[in-house]
Amino acid sequence: MENRTISHYLTFALKKLDPPTDWEDILEFVLTTLNSTWRPKYYTKELEVGLRFGIIREMKSKYYLYEYAK
Repeated sequence: MENRTISHYLTFALKKLDPPTDWEDILEFVLTTLNSTWRPKYYTKELEVGLRFGIIREMKSKYYLYEYAK
């Protein structure tokens, strides 16, 4: 997953993990499994953008992509 943006990593993690997922689990997956070099604070900012635009949804402090909403 070379030359990917933070959005790519975050979206990939949300698709791979069972929704809804804890934020700590998402970060762990991205930083360890995908070997991302971005710092966690940048993922937190991207999460806020995703929540603001409705791409990512929150349910009881767990997150999932809008496309998985039922």
